[in-house]
Amino acid sequence: VDGRESLSRDEQELQSIVDRRIAEVAATISADDLGRLIGQRLQSAIPELTSTTDEDFLAGLVRSCTSNVAEILDNLQSGAPADESTPPPDAIAWAHELVHRGLPLASLLRSYRLGHGLFQQTFEIKKRKRSTKPKRKSA
Repeated sequence: VDGRESLSRDEQELQSIVDRRIAEVAATISADDLGRLIGQRLQSAIPELTSTTDEDFLAGLVRSCTSNVAEILDNLQSGAPADESTPPPDAIAWAHELVHRGLPLASLLRSYRLGHGLFQQTFEIKKRKRSTKPKRKSA
């Protein structure tokens, strides 16, 4: 239950338009490309990741980012409630790898914060590119 049953008919119609628009923008984003970009940014921004040269570990980072982005995009396109989303297996595996390597929880939390920021920035850019000025009705 997402609370929409308490909305007026006009509010439900408006919410439906917003949901469609969100799905349209989400469909323009490549999970692979954005996941790779987020992984690269995290590696350069987080000291514990910058210092590693382990290719398997870094590949796991990119898989984690890509799977998280894909999950978010799928949910935005399908309209699935966020609270029904589950972490992708690649993201769980990478979190386990951080623990196994003794990296601090702060590194994981910072990764999610930075990744979320880059996702939001990308979404906003794609939204602006798809936006059109409203047409004025002639009198």
